[in-house]
Amino acid sequence: MKIAILGCRGIPAVIGGFETFAEAVAPRLVRKGLHVTVYCQKKLFEKPRLREYLGVRLVHIPVIRSKSFEALLYDLMTVIHALSGKFDALYMLSDTTAMWLVIPRLLGKTVVVNTDGIEWRRSKWPWYGQALLKFNEWLAVQITPHLIVDSKAMGRYYKDRYDVDTDYITNGANLIQSENPELIAEFGLTPNKYFVVICRLEPENSIHTIIESFKTVGGDTRLAIAGGTSYKSRYMERLRQLAQDDPRIVFLGVRPDPAFQRELRTNCLAYVHGHQVGGTNPSLVEAMGAGNIILANDNPFNREVAGDAALYWSPEAGDLPEKMKYVIDGHDHLSSLGEKARKRCQESYSWDTIADLHDAYFRKIAGGA
Repeated sequence: MKIAILGCRGIPAVIGGFETFAEAVAPRLVRKGLHVTVYCQKKLFEKPRLREYLGVRLVHIPVIRSKSFEALLYDLMTVIHALSGKFDALYMLSDTTAMWLVIPRLLGKTVVVNTDGIEWRRSKWPWYGQALLKFNEWLAVQITPHLIVDSKAMGRYYKDRYDVDTDYITNGANLIQSENPELIAEFGLTPNKYFVVICRLEPENSIHTIIESFKTVGGDTRLAIAGGTSYKSRYMERLRQLAQDDPRIVFLGVRPDPAFQRELRTNCLAYVHGHQVGGTNPSLVEAMGAGNIILANDNPFNREVAGDAALYWSPEAGDLPEKMKYVIDGHDHLSSLGEKARKRCQESYSWDTIADLHDAYFRKIAGGA
């Protein structure tokens, strides 16, 4: 069976949730006997570019750099290329460019869409961008019955909004431990003396709330923020202005190196998760795999993932500073919270299990079930 994975920027993962997902799942599917192709953005990979990664065929597609249209054009080019590949299924990661999937559907191709989160709710998009994203979400429901959601809350969203059934297959993470804490020392970070945030720096991830809350917390504990935006943004400028009078706050930028990310996660005092919009967020699951104490934005998506293995805060209640102080004070039960998170990750978010579910899913739809 031949599967094409589209909609990610490529593997080996440079950065991003779907890239990590593809790198973890695709080779496992190959070991189960599937023939898997992953499409990659050519500009992100230096020459000589790999044609294969752990048995996965790689196809590198050139990208026209454009803030507004880069993702749209890239996904269109990957879909066009995949039409000639004689694939049994095209697996699109995200429904944000579902309009391009009309082409393969009209040609009788099997299309699977991993819906991701509710992208149109992000305030970074202008009204016309939100309208296009909402249209693509609706269109994905119309063109294919094969919809995968990564959280049960997202499944309820699609049932309530469109009265359609979806298949639940979540994201995963590896269990990790510190191996070389010296990697973070150059940034002035000391093990167990900093909070960490790892995500795209966008309003819906509540970075401004986290910074404002942290600034009210005294002491020498630091706040490390790893991540960035694809393009220069006003929000990023706002964050730097918020942080400029507090030397304890350090912006690390985008740090895709897996070894650095491992040390950043495993040596933090706690991981702060501010995501508001949709789905099972990879960074939250990875924090669980690192055994972090987790301070998570209180919403149904995050509670579904972390359950009782996290402390929750509400932006409206303004209680994040108190939660931070509580962690700094080192209450006895907090260490067990991290172990509970690791156990939950191992039991519910194993990449092996997720690959098994995808393998069964693809074989089911190939059989017409």
